[in-house]
Amino acid sequence: MNISITKLNKMEKKNKFFKIAIYAGIALWITGVLLALIFNKKLPGNETYLEFLDYRLPNFILFITIIIIAPLLEEFVFRVWVLRRKITYIFSAIGIIAFLYFVFESWAITISCGLIFILFEFVFKKDKTKKRILFYFIFTGLLFALVHINNVSSYLTKIVYFIQTFGLAVILGSIGLKYGFLYSLSGHVIYN
Repeated sequence: MNISITKLNKMEKKNKFFKIAIYAGIALWITGVLLALIFNKKLPGNETYLEFLDYRLPNFILFITIIIIAPLLEEFVFRVWVLRRKITYIFSAIGIIAFLYFVFESWAITISCGLIFILFEFVFKKDKTKKRILFYFIFTGLLFALVHINNVSSYLTKIVYFIQTFGLAVILGSIGLKYGFLYSLSGHVIYN
């Protein structure tokens, strides 16, 4: 009987975390959208988030890249850890470090993030399941948003886009933790 009560308490805590995270993610995303609407006229040249799509690619290839390839790559890098296996944490850390170097071409950013991952693993050796999940949830969400601010050029737009994209990362991370990796991947595909 005590086992079932313990399981119920764990389920209640997980559901509470999920609800808080989903509401926080939605609030951040809506805040980003509202700020974009408020500052739309003040952005340089009315810059939009989609201006980076001005590539010289055929529409079909652009569609496949944005709708399928980008979410698949990003979810494998930023949210594969929701599978909660040691190899997925390692894969996520290595993928994020490589992704950061590819996007920013900065060894300083890449090495700093790598050191944060390594320090986290050594500092929290004991009882690291909950702490590891929370760390990856927040840190990968922040890095996901950081990587996406390169899609826009002005500083004001970067701030607005960071808030909105971090909100999306929190939502996708919550969905991944609650329902599984394929659901967060599907959510990302639908969002794009």
